[in-house]
Amino acid sequence: MSGEVKEDYFITSLQTGSADVALSYIGKIYRIESEARQKELSSDQLLALRREKTKPILTDFLGWLRKKATQVVPKSLLGVAVNYALGQWERLVVNLDYAEMTPDKNRAENAICPEHGGLSCDTADAATG
Repeated sequence: MSGEVKEDYFITSLQTGSADVALSYIGKIYRIESEARQKELSSDQLLALRREKTKPILTDFLGWLRKKATQVVPKSLLGVAVNYALGQWERLVVNLDYAEMTPDKNRAENAICPEHGGLSCDTADAATG
């Protein structure tokens, strides 16, 4: 293998590993949300659970994202994803203070386009049914 090919392989391996790490953080957050839904917690209980369990995960994730941002090419796919996540951080953590907020926008998308599960409403035809 040439040096350039080895370097490309190494970078690709790191990026795949990085995606797995990011998805692991996100998966942990979704498991906590699932646990909360199953327990049918009150708003105060939900906020307490998020602050106890989700906040430390988010803190670790933010640290990982900041470090990763210094290690990736900003215009690479991973660089764009990392910088997007950092740019949206305040929107991600709002659910630590508001029980009605969720870590994603699925409820809003489903309210806009329920017959498509919110997934296909990016076209005029889908939005109008």
